[in-house]
Amino acid sequence: LLYLLAGLDGGIALTAEGQVKDDSWKACQSLLSNSSGLLDTLKGFPDRIDDGHVPRQNIEAARRLTDGPDTISRLRAKSKAAVGLGMWIQNVVAYYDLKVPAES
Repeated sequence: LLYLLAGLDGGIALTAEGQVKDDSWKACQSLLSNSSGLLDTLKGFPDRIDDGHVPRQNIEAARRLTDGPDTISRLRAKSKAAVGLGMWIQNVVAYYDLKVPAES
């Protein structure tokens, strides 16, 4: 989630190159702690894709982390909430692929 929202959520610290500076569980907990703000961000994310505001590098970083065949199984071992977020991320990546033409 941190990688997907990098540069789009002011609460995520970035390096000079625009990469996530801290991808620790503590950083993720900080992002998740603002549940109402996060929910609004997630609900509006498809609109950001439609408007061209989501960098491809964010999608590719999220894809690398959630594309494995056992991703949901591994998340299921952690928590039901993690499964829900993992599935949401996979669906957002698929939506991006449908809406944004691949670079050639």
